[in-house]
Amino acid sequence: MQELRQRIQTALKAEGLDAIVASAPENVFYVSGYRSLASSVIRGVQIYAVLNSQSLALVLSRADVPCALEAGLSEDELFSYGGFHFDLEEPDHPKGFPMEIQTVLSRSYGTPMEALSAALDQMAGSSKGVAVDRGGVSLEVWEGLTNRFGTPQVRDAADIFRTVRRTKTEEEVSRIERATRISEDAIFATLDQVREGMTEQEMVQIFEQQELKDGGRPWFTVIACGERAAFADSPATSRPLKRGDIIRFDVGCTYGGYHSDIARTAVFGPPTTKLVDYYNAILAGEQQEFEFLRPGVPASEVFYRAMETVKSEGIPHYKRHHCGHGIGLEVYDPPLIGPNDQTLLEEGMVFCLETPYYEIGWGGLLVEDTVVITKDGARMFNQRPRELQIVE
Repeated sequence: MQELRQRIQTALKAEGLDAIVASAPENVFYVSGYRSLASSVIRGVQIYAVLNSQSLALVLSRADVPCALEAGLSEDELFSYGGFHFDLEEPDHPKGFPMEIQTVLSRSYGTPMEALSAALDQMAGSSKGVAVDRGGVSLEVWEGLTNRFGTPQVRDAADIFRTVRRTKTEEEVSRIERATRISEDAIFATLDQVREGMTEQEMVQIFEQQELKDGGRPWFTVIACGERAAFADSPATSRPLKRGDIIRFDVGCTYGGYHSDIARTAVFGPPTTKLVDYYNAILAGEQQEFEFLRPGVPASEVFYRAMETVKSEGIPHYKRHHCGHGIGLEVYDPPLIGPNDQTLLEEGMVFCLETPYYEIGWGGLLVEDTVVITKDGARMFNQRPRELQIVE
């Protein structure tokens, strides 16, 4: 992850900043390579990464300290806070892992703001050239920062992270591609086991077990059947599968901290003419997106190409608010393939392309694939068939 950190440091220099504070979990991970489980499950547990041109400081709860050290961060980089207690075997041992833990814990602070202030003293001193990502900042910490630097001097770091993160390194691309393949294979493994009377919940269980088997971490799983396929983000139910039902997958996992988000549509038994025609229309729209992708094209133009194609190919009343999005450390990374996003595509951007159709009372259709922008077009990660799948 050193390359990611260097990208932020380059941005700091370009912006004339001395330090940046990351607070949203994905930005902390981007800067430090560490993801806190405690902060993701317990409200009030905060984590901050402070980066300057030369070094890193990580503000974290005492409970996080052993895991952060194990992840490769040094004791000098850690500023812990809180009251979590560890009993340390042989606490006076002069060397080794237990001693590193003791060293960090021995200089813990009472609150996140106190720990962050100490980190800023070391990383930024009296500088006013500091930007703060407000995505995970508590009210107490924000007030502490504005009191320290003055409200006009505390710059918002959101645009810096958004700009830097929208193009991916080779390692990031590799992780997203692996996550994509894991989810894709799990879809077809599930379809291989579909039978009449099977519930959505049973399909989800098969799907997520396959993701785990292949090394992914299930993140979101939408498997909706029949008329429920029109419910965009629906939790699975005990509804039994019937002949003629649409089966819509909209699924994703994480691999190495990076997300997948893909979709396929199947039908249990012979499809109707409407189903075939509508699915072919949305597939044509997604294909048009893929063929139009290249550096320098505005994201909004990709959106309009997809919309026009779906309408002309068989759904004249088709409406959408977007037809894709960036993906990476978040399922929705910038930019968005929408009508108002004028971002010019760049080599290294990774997108999920999608052209969903949801008709309440009838069903929903979706094909979604992941691609990376190359110097002269795009490369698709997905390798499995994109056509409507007919399951007998």
